[in-house]
Amino acid sequence: MAGTARTTQVRARERARTRLADTLAAQREREKANEDDLAAFFAPDDQITSAAAARDAALADIARTHDAAASDAHQGQQNCVHQLHHRGLKVDDIATLTGWSTTAIRKALRARPTTNTTTTNGGGGDVTGDGDLVEGSVA
Repeated sequence: MAGTARTTQVRARERARTRLADTLAAQREREKANEDDLAAFFAPDDQITSAAAARDAALADIARTHDAAASDAHQGQQNCVHQLHHRGLKVDDIATLTGWSTTAIRKALRARPTTNTTTTNGGGGDVTGDGDLVEGSVA
């Protein structure tokens, strides 16, 4: 009977080890499946970050292009204000004609005109090439 009890105890331990091994194997499979699912979950984060960076770069390029075009257009308007003033129009008259405030007209007149803007009078004005309008050079 002592041999049977010993055999029973050995078999019980073997069964327990087998069950524990099966349980641990199932747990490892679940953890592996969880790891795979989490990896698939986090993978798009890099795509989202990359897409956001591309969007931000594109918007920055668009903003730079817009700012440059707006600056060029505004400089052209300032040049026209200089031309009008050079032809003898007063600040109030220019403001009335353009719709700008007298403050904006004065600010435009304080700004240095550029030489690369072609005006309706043939583009005259800067005959010396130094950016200064020369008296009598505008038709």
